[in-house]
Amino acid sequence: MAQNGSGTTHPMEARLRVDPDSAFAENDFVVDSKVYTGDSSGGSCRILCNEIGSKVFRLTADPGQGDWFFPYVWTTEGGVGTCEVPAGQADGTIIATGAMNGCSLQVNRSHDDLFFYHDTNSVSMSGKLAPGEVVALVEPAQYAGTDDLGAALSAEYSRRHSTSAAMFEHHLVTIRAGGVWKVYCSSVLRIQSSDNSVRYQSFKPKPTKLVSLFPA
Repeated sequence: MAQNGSGTTHPMEARLRVDPDSAFAENDFVVDSKVYTGDSSGGSCRILCNEIGSKVFRLTADPGQGDWFFPYVWTTEGGVGTCEVPAGQADGTIIATGAMNGCSLQVNRSHDDLFFYHDTNSVSMSGKLAPGEVVALVEPAQYAGTDDLGAALSAEYSRRHSTSAAMFEHHLVTIRAGGVWKVYCSSVLRIQSSDNSVRYQSFKPKPTKLVSLFPA
């Protein structure tokens, strides 16, 4: 079992792998990575879990095996981060990517492999040759909603707190559970104070967490 920076495994990690529905229903998760940070392609890793706020946890992709990470890629023309994952993963496997804000998540299946794509601006996949068939597509309206709640919450927070500013982030995490892949979204405010310290706060009200599922 993976360990966090203190050398012990956080109980939330086990819960996330065994019962992701309840873990996401009651908590939020932000994604970070120590691997594949300068690449357009991701790969295998080990996801570690640490608590960073009230019911907010950081999932960090570390060197290792058992989980997968694919990066956010930005260029002036857009970009696509990718990861190829063998389809026969065990329940509890986590596949994570960088924060999304106007991005899309697409998953294709070709034979015995799954191809995950982080489309930076939701149009970079257009015309891109992708193997197999699309088995999942999560676009901004599905995870962010159509009422622009994130923009409203961040603007209201910044208006009320003159010494800090808030930005919204959406983190999509895919977990294999019960023989299927489930895509969850955590929506949080990233709050930076005047001393450059950063903390995270869950959206209130909380949006729907399970945004898609597809066969393993």
